[in-house]
Amino acid sequence: MAWYLRREFEHDKDVWVFNDLRFVRNGDAAQIDHLVLCRSGMILIESKSATGEITVNKHGEWSRRTGGVERGMESPVTQARLQADFLRRLMAENDGRLLDRQLGGLAPQHFNHHWPIDIFVAISDQGQISRGMEVPELLKADQAAGAARAIVKKRQHGRRSLNPINYDAIYFLSDVEIGRLRGFLLSSHTPLRAGRTATPPPWEQIPAVPSAQPPAPQAGTAVRPETEAHQGPTPDFVQRARETHPNAFRPWTSADDQRLAALFRAGSSVDMLCAEFGRPPKGITMRLERLGLVHPQQGAGYRR
Repeated sequence: MAWYLRREFEHDKDVWVFNDLRFVRNGDAAQIDHLVLCRSGMILIESKSATGEITVNKHGEWSRRTGGVERGMESPVTQARLQADFLRRLMAENDGRLLDRQLGGLAPQHFNHHWPIDIFVAISDQGQISRGMEVPELLKADQAAGAARAIVKKRQHGRRSLNPINYDAIYFLSDVEIGRLRGFLLSSHTPLRAGRTATPPPWEQIPAVPSAQPPAPQAGTAVRPETEAHQGPTPDFVQRARETHPNAFRPWTSADDQRLAALFRAGSSVDMLCAEFGRPPKGITMRLERLGLVHPQQGAGYRR
């Protein structure tokens, strides 16, 4: 499913895809397989790996047949709705620091029960679906990405229509708000730790930064005097750079590296990362190279 979503949205600058998120709130937890974020809402996709047959009978009861044995199962549509409600509540508790725009100059937006979160259940390509009743949220994995794209287009059209009773038109996050929300989703992710085997999400898998210490000179090699060594940019140059990028030439912290890797793997472009970190494009691409996230030959071509 992640592959289909990446193919569908990798070139869309107003859509962000998150995979394998886990949130904890008041002692409860929600695992979200795939989350598509746009400026006017979200699409939550519950992914089900199945090699047999998934059946929904006329009463809305779900079952799975594998190896000739049929067993009942919990409705993944209900599960996805509960996850969406969980996420709305989590966001609503933090909307004071995530949202600051005024709606028509009258009232601020809020992440309440009106915040649009559409849901789909995606069955793996190897599985089969038997329908005793129509379940519009139930799709094969290769169909779900296209359905998500249709939702995004509907919301973009709703925004242009400015229909006052259309919640796709009411909600529209600014660049600052969408950046805050993306950072909030990543920072709120709480992976499983002890007691169960879980693969850390991509933004936690950050290689160690190589040492910046130069190699020791070989015997008999002339060492250039310190006064002749490269002294870095002049103060005037740094001051001019910081007029447009306030953090230019400042040291990177480990927290910066974690956040940079998270946003990069979530699909942020160089321009978006420059705005987020207050650094010039070259500083961003060089740090990505240093973290091993892009190849040095790729850095200059990383999409803006």
